[in-house]
Amino acid sequence: MTPLNFSDNLRILGLIFDHKLSWKTHIKKLKTSCMGRRNIIKTLSNLSWGSDQNSLILIYKSLILSLMNYGSVIYGTAKANTLSLLDPIHNQGIILATGSFRTSPVTSILCNVGEPHLQIIRNINTMKYMIKISNQPKHISSSNFHQHFQNTKAQTPSKILENFNRIKKNINLNIDLTNKSPFPIQAPWTWSPDIDMDLLKYNKKTTYT
Repeated sequence: MTPLNFSDNLRILGLIFDHKLSWKTHIKKLKTSCMGRRNIIKTLSNLSWGSDQNSLILIYKSLILSLMNYGSVIYGTAKANTLSLLDPIHNQGIILATGSFRTSPVTSILCNVGEPHLQIIRNINTMKYMIKISNQPKHISSSNFHQHFQNTKAQTPSKILENFNRIKKNINLNIDLTNKSPFPIQAPWTWSPDIDMDLLKYNKKTTYT
């Protein structure tokens, strides 16, 4: 029998899980992949025949930012110094797309093109994910997360929920995930609202001023 080789990393659906769940291996691999795609932006940003700024930003979002957004809710629980490895990729991509000087302040460049910082993008993805789960009782992760929502003892700790609570605290956001808005029982297109039709008895030509 062939002996099984032990490995500290496991790749599942494109995410590399390490034995400490530090996400260092995944983020380093992700950075390498993004750097290869960054060369495409560099080529297309040629001053003589390259694409315009709006097209380059769309290409950057499609090729690179989408890659960093994938699984960001999960690997976003890594330490700040580990996540910071991806910041230069985002900043350089926007700089290449806008044709800005490398010495220009990154914050100003992102502000001019209306693009948020990479950490803010990850926070938005996390908030969307948690709010989505809280409103889907049949979601595969709903049972575990709802134990945390109800402040009861859960079987396993949730790093994603801890990250979500940290984001809420930092932006001073008060949101109750256990409070759901009731949906109408009757379909909206079957409603029969009361509409005042008294104006129909007047001729349009005689009502203008």
